[in-house]
Amino acid sequence: MEYVNNHYVPQLIIRRYNNKINLYNIESKVLELNKDQHQVFSYQNFYSEELEKLFNKIENQFANILNNNILKNDSISLKRRNIWTIKKFLLLQMYRVRTSKQSIEEEIKLGKLYKETQPEVYNFEEKIIENESIEQRWERNLKLFIDCDNATQLSKNEMKTYEALYWINVFNVSYLAFWDNTDTCEDFVLTDIGMASENEIGWNELQPYNIKKVFYLDNLIKKTINNDEHKNILINLLFRQSYFHENFMVFPISKNRIIALINPFYKLYSHNIVSKNEFKVTMIDDMQIFEENKARYKEKTLKEKTFMENDDFIYKVHKLNLKDTIYINSLMLDRTQKYLGIADLSKIRKTLHFYNKHKFKRVDYSELVTQIENTI
Repeated sequence: MEYVNNHYVPQLIIRRYNNKINLYNIESKVLELNKDQHQVFSYQNFYSEELEKLFNKIENQFANILNNNILKNDSISLKRRNIWTIKKFLLLQMYRVRTSKQSIEEEIKLGKLYKETQPEVYNFEEKIIENESIEQRWERNLKLFIDCDNATQLSKNEMKTYEALYWINVFNVSYLAFWDNTDTCEDFVLTDIGMASENEIGWNELQPYNIKKVFYLDNLIKKTINNDEHKNILINLLFRQSYFHENFMVFPISKNRIIALINPFYKLYSHNIVSKNEFKVTMIDDMQIFEENKARYKEKTLKEKTFMENDDFIYKVHKLNLKDTIYINSLMLDRTQKYLGIADLSKIRKTLHFYNKHKFKRVDYSELVTQIENTI
């Protein structure tokens, strides 16, 4: 009976909102106050016992990094092995929810498309299992994410799939950032998706991918004539856009802190290759929060670096201003499928006020505003 109640948002995240959490159902428009963490963001018998035990193993590894480093410090030092664990946890958080399970057929088509268009990357044949159900395929991918740290390991795994390699590449081409809202007096919300992402300004949702960064990089490459090293960096960034096309993804890990996965395009701002006054496709106000981490490699020169598990990566925790906190919260409000978690009702009022004024919002939270005003 221990593994019957399966949390698709891990309890280690829920408990960092409060011992009790307020839960709003956007379908029924019911606000439930002070729910126990084991009562929220879970389904009965959603995962197999085997898979639940595997989740627990990764969650324990992540919780150790979270408690002893990420939530504790304003300058975070991580080993490469820690980064693999963090990205693995975030990938699982994105993929373990019901919407991912429901879209697995589209995922399979996507994987096959990449096999056709990037044969040099997908240089293997995936494992074919006769009469494999959608649920079995989804669970197989989750197990692959748990077993494999990178694309090389996945390509050698007997149970490999094309779509699993796609998602590992998405997470591996991005870089991490840590954002904090403590100074704003506005909490982060928690959704049943567990994450959100930002598309480029002006993206119309008709095109499958964001394309402004692609066109910009392509033009930069055409203008770069005499600097082969510089051109190769731009070509590499252009290739990575085929995997990570959004501006960033955000994963709340407490009511005050978020882990962001950032499109590698934004490294161009850190290196002063691109100016925000020249090209900007994000609604984020403070572009400093995209700052790239610093790295200390254990072997050789930077040009000939060998990637080691004990390489050091130093991250500054960026303090968000109120405008950016509200905007990031609004991205999460827009992605909520059914349930929204709230630590302190009084600390999301500015977010709700901003979101409800948006012309193209997907969810109407006006009833939640009314209930909050009647409660606090």
